[in-house]
Amino acid sequence: MSQVDQVTFFRRPGCLLWGFFLVVGLCSASWLAQWMQEQGWVGDGLLQSLAIMVITLLVAFGLARLFRELTSRTRRVCPHCGVVTDPTFRVCRSCGRVK
Repeated sequence: MSQVDQVTFFRRPGCLLWGFFLVVGLCSASWLAQWMQEQGWVGDGLLQSLAIMVITLLVAFGLARLFRELTSRTRRVCPHCGVVTDPTFRVCRSCGRVK
């Protein structure tokens, strides 16, 4: 009996979800940049804009990574035909071979 391969599938975020990630990132970035300016870590102008951009991207990609981890699932793949199969059956329903 051969070993059944495991493949991890995950959903990719669509355009609306990426927009939501960017809006959440921009809101948190503007709040954090203002707080950093009050603390004296960044000044006005270019450095604050750079801080907003970096924080926005970090939050957006962090949320995308979290979305990927939450939606990923492992599926079994038949080693003979490569079709995603149900692990409860001994025989592949596509090619008819024993897994």
